[in-house]
Amino acid sequence: MRLHVLVSSSAGNGYILEGETSALIIEAGVPLGKAKKALNFDISKVSGLIASHGHFDHFHRAKEYAAAGIDIYSNDETIAKADIHHRGHKMVDGFKYKIGEFTVMPFLLKHDVRNYGYLIQHKEMGLCLFITDTHYSPFVFPGLNNIIVECNYSDNVLDHNLET
Repeated sequence: MRLHVLVSSSAGNGYILEGETSALIIEAGVPLGKAKKALNFDISKVSGLIASHGHFDHFHRAKEYAAAGIDIYSNDETIAKADIHHRGHKMVDGFKYKIGEFTVMPFLLKHDVRNYGYLIQHKEMGLCLFITDTHYSPFVFPGLNNIIVECNYSDNVLDHNLET
């Protein structure tokens, strides 16, 4: 399993978990062309795309991915915002979903909109945690093999907190 970090910034976010025969895109905040390039322009192995929430930097390219035949999975608020009913799949936190060879379980995070973190299972990588745009997660995740956390920080705040 290979992790492609396409972009991680306020301008856009996008990641790909790529295995031998399948791939899962995480976030729709970057142009589809970047994802295609990372996958050597072969998106036939893409099982789907999971998105955490509907903010611009995580989801504004969803229609582009859907138009290319990629199914989009997220919470009901995010799917409705993008108006991608033909490729949009509403997920419910706490339930497991099979997306190709990936098993994905969304869980709620703290944010100003409905925001999902994900536990992602695949035979080639084990259990992976994905968390973004939250100040706190009340959950404990035993048995993790990989952790992906996209976050902003301030050097001043970190330095101050280390001093106290």
